[in-house]
Amino acid sequence: MKNEIGHTIVNPLDMSQTAIAKRRNHYAVKSTLDHTTQAIETMQAFNPIAQDADLSHIEDLFGERMTAVIEHNDMKELEAILLSQAATLNNIFHALAQNAASQCIKNPEHMKSTLDRALKVQKQSVRTLEVLANLKQPKPTHLIQNNMVQQQVINNPPSKTETNELLSYDPILDA
Repeated sequence: MKNEIGHTIVNPLDMSQTAIAKRRNHYAVKSTLDHTTQAIETMQAFNPIAQDADLSHIEDLFGERMTAVIEHNDMKELEAILLSQAATLNNIFHALAQNAASQCIKNPEHMKSTLDRALKVQKQSVRTLEVLANLKQPKPTHLIQNNMVQQQVINNPPSKTETNELLSYDPILDA
């Protein structure tokens, strides 16, 4: 059975143990070399819903999005990712800050460590928003041409009173 893009869809229940082992080996080798596969595996590790998704289908979608960015310079996907990351980090910051505030009297040491983590998350959120701002409106690049004219500086010019010893008058040699 093929999907709408022409990829073969394999039902894992219909696969033999050998086919399953080959497929695992293929993805194991691919995951060590391919950043797309690594990203998908990380996403699946942290997202329970994605764990049941077909890896080849996710790769196709991921590939389409990467092609849009790389080949067509379509930054909408990157902008959406950065904005969602900043919003997520902002929510984490507020949750940690509220948790720290609730620990103020009970456990001041826990409050301090939680607030430190909250401020680190806030700093990362600000950094993400800076990256987004630079993506939307890149800073202009100025090329400065430095015309250096070769100059020779003479610190100790010879005085006019000095004479060359080889050209001086020697009565013994001149006789």
